[in-house]
Amino acid sequence: NQFIIHAVNLTDSANFLGSSNLYDVAKRNNFWDGKSQFDFTATYANRRQGNSYVYSTRRQWRVFTLANPSLTLSPYTDPFGTDYPFSVETASVLTAADIMRFQRDHYEGTPFDLTQGPQSGPYGNPDRYSVGENAFAPGTKSKDVKGFERAISLYRTSYSYVTVPSTTDANFGHIWFGPYAPHATSYMPLYAKANAVPAITNHGTLRRFDVNTSFWLNALIGNYAGHYYKHAMPAVSAVQLDVERHAADAQAAIQAKATSILAAQGEAAMAAFLTSSSEALATTAHDAFYTLFQDLVTRFHDGSIFGNFTNDEMSVQAMGYPIWWLEQVGYFGSPSHEGDFMGAIVAGAVLVVTLGVALGYLLGQRSIKAKGYAFIK
Repeated sequence: NQFIIHAVNLTDSANFLGSSNLYDVAKRNNFWDGKSQFDFTATYANRRQGNSYVYSTRRQWRVFTLANPSLTLSPYTDPFGTDYPFSVETASVLTAADIMRFQRDHYEGTPFDLTQGPQSGPYGNPDRYSVGENAFAPGTKSKDVKGFERAISLYRTSYSYVTVPSTTDANFGHIWFGPYAPHATSYMPLYAKANAVPAITNHGTLRRFDVNTSFWLNALIGNYAGHYYKHAMPAVSAVQLDVERHAADAQAAIQAKATSILAAQGEAAMAAFLTSSSEALATTAHDAFYTLFQDLVTRFHDGSIFGNFTNDEMSVQAMGYPIWWLEQVGYFGSPSHEGDFMGAIVAGAVLVVTLGVALGYLLGQRSIKAKGYAFIK
């Protein structure tokens, strides 16, 4: 993650707030020379090594262009995104559903689409896991590598949320809370005035799987659907949108009833009602996702897609592999792979001969010295 504030003018108190020693600390620590134009991000941010700065700036570009698709903004910038604006005007008023969509993004439809190409495998998995011990380029200790693109939705996300303040009544401010990665979660509305959070979100541990917690159920779906992503993910998206649309449609009635309860019974009764409403919607989402997992396993498993379950004979269709992937792994035994193999054999033979000649020369040299021969110049 990275700062996005650049120009700072502490004399403009209407637009900037900052410590009075902001500049002094920068100069004292040699972060800034005190003469060039002050850039907060370039001064205080930690520059990522090599070209890995796109780890942050690409996400910034993507959010801006999702919010305003007509925006002319290059996905390529310097390490601190100094030519990017702090904010942009959106193409329309954004809803909570829009922000959820942004958070589920993997650069789909762009040159950086993580569901496409060899890195995503034959079924378009957008997850890019840690490379573990292979962080360095072979034979080096340098981390100056291109690396993977970093999606907005990441598999290692603990939770994400969208904050919705109420413009008409402070009692109804809430967040849409989504345990686990955004692309594999179901967002649920939790009211700030509620007395407690839903049971499926208030406990859990990474030490033990628990299907009765939202995080673990969503992680289960994310990992399973990721294996057959391009086939299974449309089913996940359909359930997500249906559950979230149901919860959004229920808000007006919930808030109207809460207002009535507040007037008749007081704030404590209203808070209890908002608590039970959030609990009910969270349970609905959880139940829908449990049914979704059962559906995913039934329809997509062992490289096949199953259907027509109510017919006498159900349908079974192989997922298959795309041609480009089969060619890359050498399934067809293509000439290019055979050429590579023969080239390796020839190179190996040349190496053996070269080593043999070198070894013979060295042994000859040792023999000459051992027998006391002298070279004639």
